[in-house]
This record gives sequence, C-alpha cells and structure tokens, in this order.
Amino acid sequence: MRLLIFLLCLAATTATAQTQPDRWTGIYGGAQVATGRIGNAAGDDGTTTYGVHLGYRRAFGQALIGAELGYDQLDVTGRRGNDDHLSRLGLTLGLDRGRWVPFVTVGGSSLTFRGPGPRQSSAGQFIGLGNAYAIGDHLNLSATLRHYAFNDFDHTGVDLPIDTLSTEIDWQF
Repeated sequence: MRLLIFLLCLAATTATAQTQPDRWTGIYGGAQVATGRIGNAAGDDGTTTYGVHLGYRRAFGQALIGAELGYDQLDVTGRRGNDDHLSRLGLTLGLDRGRWVPFVTVGGSSLTFRGPGPRQSSAGQFIGLGNAYAIGDHLNLSATLRHYAFNDFDHTGVDLPIDTLSTEIDWQF
C-alpha cells in the first residue's frame, strides 16, 4: 500500500505547473521518520528510524543536483535500549516540476550497532528514489525509498541489506 501511494505521488509530478526557476536552490535542513526491514541470515527484522538531515541543492534549468548528509537513530525490533544508528552522505539528481521534484539519490553510508555485546560497525552504500513537494515557500515534504547494502558487515561474512521508506520535512533557507 505504501509503495502504491509513493508511485501515485511520483505520477502526479507530470500534472503540475512550473514555478520560479530557483525555488529549489539553496541550503535546507529537516527531520525524517522511516519504517524498514533489515535483512540478515537469521531473517528480517523490522525497524523504525528517526533522524535529521542537512543538504544543498542547485537548479540548472529544470535539472537539480544536490548533496545531503543524514543521520538516523534506529529502533530495531527486539533490540531495546541500544544506541544503533545509520548515517549517509549522498548525491541527489532531480527534475523540477514546479511544486514537485522527483529525484534519485546515491551515496555512501555507515551502520553501527551498539548495546549488549561488542560494537559492530560497517561502511556501505545506498541508492534511492523519492519525490519532494513544496508545501510553502520554504517548507518541503518528501517521501524516499532507499536500499542500503552493507556487504560483509563488520567482517562477519554476512551481507546486511536495509530497505527504508521515509517521510521527510525540511526548511529551505
């Protein structure tokens, strides 16, 4: 159902009018919440993430390019009282469709599990697809579907994929 809503939002981008060309250019920051699945050899664990992000976008006609730094605290099913987190730094390529901007994102990420037992951490990469909507002159709402890949997580020989669907709100400065 969430995927269907996400795809409908992407389809809506073709029906919007063009606004001022530099509407999306500048620094922005905000917060996000996401639901997702962490896949591993023992099965899939559900997770909820809460975090913040900071980025910069630049318009080149209707094309947008940007960079974003994000940090998420993980609430993994069955792991209470732990300090698990996920961070990312990525590039974003989008298409200005007025109040809508469909985009793709790709970059590097880091995953850390802390708590009972040894700390485990690993670097990985992600790819994503999203859509941003301008609620007002400076306020934007986005939905982003991301796939993270952590191969040989913490040198354990286990590949750890993570899929998230996030809702983000940010303020354009």
